[in-house]
Amino acid sequence: MTIEMPYPFITQEGAGNPIQVHDGSGMTSSGCYAPWPSVPGFNITTQAMSPTSPAGNQIITPEDYATKTMSSSTTVTVSGVVPDTGVVYVTIHLDYGLKKTGGWMKGTQTLNPVNGLLYYNMTNSASGLTILGLQPYHFERTVGSDIVGTDPESYNAVKKVNGFQGWVTSLNTGDPIAGVKVKIKDPYGVVLGTVYTDENGYYRLRYNTIKNGLTYTVKFPDYLTTFKVTRPKGAPAIITNFEIP
Repeated sequence: MTIEMPYPFITQEGAGNPIQVHDGSGMTSSGCYAPWPSVPGFNITTQAMSPTSPAGNQIITPEDYATKTMSSSTTVTVSGVVPDTGVVYVTIHLDYGLKKTGGWMKGTQTLNPVNGLLYYNMTNSASGLTILGLQPYHFERTVGSDIVGTDPESYNAVKKVNGFQGWVTSLNTGDPIAGVKVKIKDPYGVVLGTVYTDENGYYRLRYNTIKNGLTYTVKFPDYLTTFKVTRPKGAPAIITNFEIP
């Protein structure tokens, strides 16, 4: 079996075994597929083959893409003997490889033909990479002559926030952490506000008078962690990301 996936998808950071093979699946009470425990004896190969996870298993990283463009793709190949159930069910725990990157600028717009709305194309000032306002992604699975594909799309939502913002994720899995307390103080120790991360691990505090050259404090009280941050010249917001061990 060969599985093709588009740039910039990678396996979740910190996952010990993000690509697994199962011999069947069931359904949860909410109607979602739940794979049976993984089965051994299958060989999993990626295009780069290195690096591997901390547990020594194959993962997908940016190195698996020959070119870093939105039209490029990489493959994972799974080979082995089909079990007695007659089912080979492969799960790959993916993440979006451009998360938490900066330097994105609004450009022209792309029309969504379904709802008639326009979404900004975003171009990275360092790499020149452009994510379309309505960006398609092609995934494909091939077994012999049997080919099945799917083409999901994403759209860009530009958040205009003056103040402070960032993401809190798990150091081990890369997953967002909800409900984390974030306290912001001005250069004189005055608390500007306290906010909590949402279901995506994202927090923000609107504040319109951040001054260039002054140092502010972003504190995560429950984790005894404090950041001293300075607003970049011309930037409307200070972005501080945090990984929880």
